[in-house]
Amino acid sequence: MVRSHHKRKREFVPIGMKLEDVFHILETTGNLKPLQPKFPSNLAQKIGEYCKYHQVTGHSIEQCGALKNAVQDLIDQGIVDPTKLDD
Repeated sequence: MVRSHHKRKREFVPIGMKLEDVFHILETTGNLKPLQPKFPSNLAQKIGEYCKYHQVTGHSIEQCGALKNAVQDLIDQGIVDPTKLDD
């Protein structure tokens, strides 16, 4: 039996706004909190790029895969309605 080693790529619901703005809304409403900062040993250090979700430099919040997944988890669980984020 041949098994595929390819993971199915997760599909993200289009939100229509910057991820930083989504994070701010979800943080304000108590639906999402920043992670505890850790030393970003596996991240390329990029001066000037800061992730408010991870609270470290190394990537911008707009490029944060963990935040994209956390937001999509909230959408999938029915906790967040992406059509009402900017209300």
